[in-house]
Amino acid sequence: MHCRFADTLDRFYEILDKNALTFVRPTKWCDGDPLENIVFNARVLKNGKEYEHPAKSEIYAQCWTTESDSYALWQIYTKGQLGIRMGTRFNNLRMITTMNRGDFYYGMVKYLYKKDLDVLPQNRELLKGISSDEISEQHLRTLLIKRKSYRYEKEIRLFALSNASIADQTNKDLVRVKIDPLLFFSSLRFDPRLSYSEFMQHKKRLIEQYGFSGKDITLSTLNQSNKLSFVIS
Repeated sequence: MHCRFADTLDRFYEILDKNALTFVRPTKWCDGDPLENIVFNARVLKNGKEYEHPAKSEIYAQCWTTESDSYALWQIYTKGQLGIRMGTRFNNLRMITTMNRGDFYYGMVKYLYKKDLDVLPQNRELLKGISSDEISEQHLRTLLIKRKSYRYEKEIRLFALSNASIADQTNKDLVRVKIDPLLFFSSLRFDPRLSYSEFMQHKKRLIEQYGFSGKDITLSTLNQSNKLSFVIS
């Protein structure tokens, strides 16, 4: 099973109401890391001139993780707001291709040391993919490379190529991929900073209004109080 990096509660309920996942152009990701998508965002010279590859406007993505629970990820990806983690299984990804028209892919991020990142401009396969004006899997692979310091994320990325049927009509930087949330999500885990009473309110709403099974809805225990006790004689 793998999980969606924590989303805010508002965005989660938007997914349920619209029956769709939102994918974003990687060029719009803003996490403060100057080396995010280090190959995809690198300066490219083609025939001696600055070159902006057309793939940049045609690829949309979403980030997931194989990490079961992580306080660091809760803090980073909710950006101070209360959130929820949505779990799914690999075989559930078939739903994306059966319910939507277009091309969809997924891949696991590789975390490389700086010495390995520095030699990427000499990688023939990367150069071959970047030099072609056609959008290829090679361009997607450039989005699966990150610095070793981020290996704790254990990240998986889902990709969607631009298609009129999934395009957001109000924002060209987004596409909306149809899913059936009840079948797609195998588990829901609420933010550890949520109080138990607040969690129970959300759980009741998900069961009664949206039809989820209560056994698949949990509250993260990462924020439990310290109950250790030491006795010194």
